[in-house]
Amino acid sequence: MKFWTFPRQRTASVLLLALCHSLSGIVLAQTAGASPQLTLPLGLSEAVAQNIAAHLQLARQSCDEPLANVRRRLPEISAQVDQALQALGYYNATHILQVNPINEGNCWELQVVSLNPGLPVTVSQVNIQVQGDAEAQALFAPAVASANLISGQALDQGRYEELKNALISLAMDEGYFDARFERNEIAVDLVDNNSVIELIFNPGSRYHFGLISVEGEAPLDSKMIMRMIETREGDPYSSTELAALRGRLDASQYFRSIQVAPRLGQSADQSVPIDVMLQLQPRHAWTGGLGFSTDTGPNARLSYENRYVNSAGHTLR
Repeated sequence: MKFWTFPRQRTASVLLLALCHSLSGIVLAQTAGASPQLTLPLGLSEAVAQNIAAHLQLARQSCDEPLANVRRRLPEISAQVDQALQALGYYNATHILQVNPINEGNCWELQVVSLNPGLPVTVSQVNIQVQGDAEAQALFAPAVASANLISGQALDQGRYEELKNALISLAMDEGYFDARFERNEIAVDLVDNNSVIELIFNPGSRYHFGLISVEGEAPLDSKMIMRMIETREGDPYSSTELAALRGRLDASQYFRSIQVAPRLGQSADQSVPIDVMLQLQPRHAWTGGLGFSTDTGPNARLSYENRYVNSAGHTLR
């Protein structure tokens, strides 16, 4: 019988997953220092093989563990294999495991002697709803569409979890700090081998920017600083806008240090105060240089800049 082999490596490095071909079939290499080896039967899909390897994480196991201890853990390891398969919709899989010594007994191998995934559970019904006003609907609609959770396909719990994470991440970035799932579940019917996905997301109300406090702008005029900031109290909260705010201040070249810090823990009435902390560049800057030209001979260059002559930010060069 041919197998997928996840070989043990002795060279210490970060975990690396890569597909390659060998005389015995396809090999998925795990490089993570000395660790046990996982061997899977050939004929499995790449997704199944890699998901089993990810769930078992043998790279974190020790070669020094006695084989008797590993064999006692086989029910636990078997459950992890089941979890890896169920995440891809295979709820009716069967498999046989065994543990073998390798490398003259210096390490061990977990061998999946046989594995029959069975037919995957299909998605028979999808109910995904985003509550809220038109603004919220438009904001979260692309994330729902890109998840590609549709009826008729094999159940993939990874896509479902990715959608949940994407909705929450987007909500936090755009100021929906009270976002929650009113309902989120996958109901699996093992008799009919199908499933129902239900996800109802309530983003809540959008927070807005509160008082914007600027520290360290002297000797520049505070009104000039606020014109560069552009963001105003009462505008909808957005982490993208905070990044743009910082970019506008940086583009002015007045400041050597810029910190923009939302005080999320001090928000009140859905208003988030913003602290902008600035450190000015040195007022005076001198540069110079020497050179030689075949046309004019030796030459020198000297320049002086006063970055802010007055509080209006005028410069002198």
